[in-house]
Amino acid sequence: MEKKRKITMQYIADVTGVSKATVSNALNGKDEMLAPEVKKRILQKAEELGYHKKHHLIRFIIFEKLDKIDPGKIDKNANFRKLYQSIKKECTENGYQLQINHIHEKEKEHGFQYINDLSDCDGMIILGWELALADLEWLRNYTSLPFVIVDASFSSLRFDFIASNNADASYRMTEEMILHGHKRIGYIHGGNPDVYRERMIGYQNALYAHHLEFDRHLVCELDRSAKSEFVEEIRAFLLKINKRNVPQPTAFICSDDRIAISFMAAAKALNLRYALSGFDNLSLCEEQDPPLSSVEINYSYTGTIAARRMIDKIEKKDMHTQKIYTETIIHIRESIFPKQN
Repeated sequence: MEKKRKITMQYIADVTGVSKATVSNALNGKDEMLAPEVKKRILQKAEELGYHKKHHLIRFIIFEKLDKIDPGKIDKNANFRKLYQSIKKECTENGYQLQINHIHEKEKEHGFQYINDLSDCDGMIILGWELALADLEWLRNYTSLPFVIVDASFSSLRFDFIASNNADASYRMTEEMILHGHKRIGYIHGGNPDVYRERMIGYQNALYAHHLEFDRHLVCELDRSAKSEFVEEIRAFLLKINKRNVPQPTAFICSDDRIAISFMAAAKALNLRYALSGFDNLSLCEEQDPPLSSVEINYSYTGTIAARRMIDKIEKKDMHTQKIYTETIIHIRESIFPKQN
C-alpha cells in the first residue's frame, strides 16, 4: 500500500507555484500584502489537499552549543524548569499547547531547516542562553512565524526580547559596595558578550554616579565558554594588579556566581580579602565562606511575560518588536562587608 503523502506548507507551495513564506502568510492570516487571488488559490488548494494546521500550539526552542558534553543539560537546570513551568502555565491558561524542541549548533543548518518544517505551530519562544545574534538572523530567514527570545537581549531592534534588567542589577550591587565604603571596585566577567556588556555598563554607571574612577586595569575578562572554574586565571590577575603602585581594590563584582566562587578560592590562596558579589544566586552561594552576595533572576515572572508577549503577537498580529526588561532580586550576604580602614 502506498504511503500517504504528508501535506506540508512546502508541498502546497510547490503545487501552487509560490514560495513557502507566501503559503505561511496566507495560512497564518498574515495576508495584507498578498493579492486576493493568490490567497484564494492557496487556501483552496490547502483545503483540497486536506492540510490541517495544529491550532493553538507554541514551540519552545532550545538552542545548545556544540562544545557542551551533556546535550540535555539545560532541561536539568533549576532556573530552566522555573522558566519552562511559568511559560507552560501561561500558555495553558490561554488555550495553547507548549512543545519543546532542541537544536544543536553542530546541526545548525539542519536544525533551522527543521524549525522551518515545524510550521504547524502559531509561534516560537526561543531560549536565548546560548544564542548569538547571527543565529537569530539566520532563523528569521527561514521562517515567517512570530517568535520571542526569552532571557537574552542583543543590540538589535528586529526581535522581541524578554530579559532580566542586568544593567540595573549590576548598578545596584555596585552601589551596595560603595555604600559599604568601597571606592576601588574591580569587575570580573566572561561569557555571553551582550549580557555581560549590560552588567559592565551597570557597574560603570554606578561608579560614575558616585564620582569614582573607572580603572580598566581592575577589569578581568575570562573565556567563560571553555570551562567553569578560573582559579588560576584570577590568581594571576590578582598578582598582577597587586604589583601596581596605585591604591589597591577592596571589592569586586563578578558577572556570575561560578566566577565569583573561583575568585574566592584564588583570593584565599593569596591570603587576600575582598568584598565580593556574583550573579544568578545559585544554591552554592549560601554554602560559601562567607556566604556570597548575588543577583537572583526572576525566571518565573520572566517566563510569564514571555508567554504573554508571544500570545499577543499571535492573536493581535502585532508586527512591532519590543525589548522588555524584568526586575531582579538582590541578595546581600556576608561577602559584602564594610571597607577596613
